[in-house]
Amino acid sequence: MKVFRITGSQDYWTIHYNNITDIKNEKYLAEFKGMSVAKDWKKLESKVVFKGERSDIKPDIMDVGGLVGFAITSSAKDVLKDLLIPYCELLPLDLEGEEIYLINPIIILDCLDYDNCVTKRYPPMYKTKIEKYELKKGLCYPPVFRIKEPNRSFGNYITDEVVKVLTENYIIGYNITEIWNSEE
Repeated sequence: MKVFRITGSQDYWTIHYNNITDIKNEKYLAEFKGMSVAKDWKKLESKVVFKGERSDIKPDIMDVGGLVGFAITSSAKDVLKDLLIPYCELLPLDLEGEEIYLINPIIILDCLDYDNCVTKRYPPMYKTKIEKYELKKGLCYPPVFRIKEPNRSFGNYITDEVVKVLTENYIIGYNITEIWNSEE
């Protein structure tokens, strides 16, 4: 099995939410840390704030500026829903009159094999960053999740099962980076 980090591609569109008036949404947008927010969520208006080189092509997956995350179109939701639910919440956004969905992974796994990860400290704050991930073998990895890292739980991770569905259905607008292969 392989695990990948997924992000919205800067080659397509980056979206951002418009003015936020609901304090609950503001809190959640600032702190997506694996908690369920769907019951309190109110649909936010969003807009395209950056268009990359491939901006004339409407992406299925979009980078969400100001968040560590991405959003998907309704058609991408139809393709991916069985892999995303119950591991994520699909939080509605209004993108210039079209409903899209912010992905909120609610599964955070304590799956790092710290003894075998390769890390490096970067100035100026000299925070430690994982250069090469090593995950615990023998765990059952869901299709979409976050990894519990020291002092944070950022990033969205997917398995090769999701990558296969993205590829077979010609979903566009994302970048993936392989972080771990259980066979190595």
